[in-house]
Amino acid sequence: MSNSEANLDQFCRRYLTQWDKRATVRGQPRYSLPKSLAGHEMFPASWHPVLEHEAVRKLGKGARHEFLIRAACQFQALVAELEVDIVAGLCGRLGIQGAGSIPLPHSARQVGLTIATDEVYHALLAREFLVEVRKASGISTDVMSISRDSVGLALANIQEAAPAALRREAETMALCIFENFVTEEMFGLSKKVAVENPFHLILREHMVDEGRHQVFFQKLLRHMWTTFDEETRCAFGRVLPGFLDAFLLQFDSYIEREVELLAGLGFSREQSIGMINESGAAEKRPKRESPHAQNSLNLLKMVGIDSHPPSRAALVDSGWLAP
Repeated sequence: MSNSEANLDQFCRRYLTQWDKRATVRGQPRYSLPKSLAGHEMFPASWHPVLEHEAVRKLGKGARHEFLIRAACQFQALVAELEVDIVAGLCGRLGIQGAGSIPLPHSARQVGLTIATDEVYHALLAREFLVEVRKASGISTDVMSISRDSVGLALANIQEAAPAALRREAETMALCIFENFVTEEMFGLSKKVAVENPFHLILREHMVDEGRHQVFFQKLLRHMWTTFDEETRCAFGRVLPGFLDAFLLQFDSYIEREVELLAGLGFSREQSIGMINESGAAEKRPKRESPHAQNSLNLLKMVGIDSHPPSRAALVDSGWLAP
């Protein structure tokens, strides 16, 4: 067993002991939504600049309140679908199939299975949230299918672009990047929601598990990159820019979600797209300067990918890193 694998094994053994004591699915009481949602802006308005558009402001505070309730439900629906369709599936494969050519201790595979368990439980809680919000507010929480969101597009991209012999490694790398991103986004989201807000409490329950997941996937990605030979590192360096494009630059997915929320206030698709554009919500920046991308770029630096000359050159040429 290499030093890298031994270090991962030591961490995973501790992780499994902690999981028995700390995982929400193992013993935390489930949070119940209060009967009244009045007085709470359920979701951060800063994530939805279109709320400042004159046409929305004219509808009054009630419309804003309803929009943000639906935004919270849309977020939870996204969580539920992605946790089950993508993350839990990839974690299950990690537990059963491993990570391709990368040697993994048994403990790491078991951690993969515990995370798959956590994620399906998170989906259960997210779906319950939708039902409870509908009961408490009377607002419809039906949301559109989001299976073509950026996570699914990015996974399909790297599966197709990576050499066939490295598909399991590619899927596992994508999983590590997804989970690191989601955890950081949730932490950022929670800071923008008042602690007494019901949505904050739901997030906090979720983050009890996600913080542990994030550290595991950081260590797993570092182990993988350390273990890769030079040819494999170069192969992944070539496909990373396209993967990041698919994952972090899906403005169309964002616009479709905003259109759905605005439809709940009575705006047509054409009106909504115009309002979104006028609010600057879909304004594009240089890739490497996008706040949305910083978590993933920091992860590449943390595990050493951005210091590998061929990979760095590909990321610079594609605009993801500064020259």
